[in-house]
Amino acid sequence: MIRDTLSVEAGDVRLAVYVSGPRDAPLIVLVHGYPDSATVWEPVRAQLDARYRVISYDVRGAGASD
Repeated sequence: MIRDTLSVEAGDVRLAVYVSGPRDAPLIVLVHGYPDSATVWEPVRAQLDARYRVISYDVRGAGASD
């Protein structure tokens, strides 16, 4: 399993993006709500990333994002 943490520039904001699962697997994007961060998805990610490419991120102003 691959687990990467990336930074993505979106205009003047840097977003923290977390990627796991096989590169060639179907993609699932997980987006958290207010006032959480992407860490709320960790239990779900643990169930999904063996079969899916899972991407989550900290939305603007949350977690490790600007």
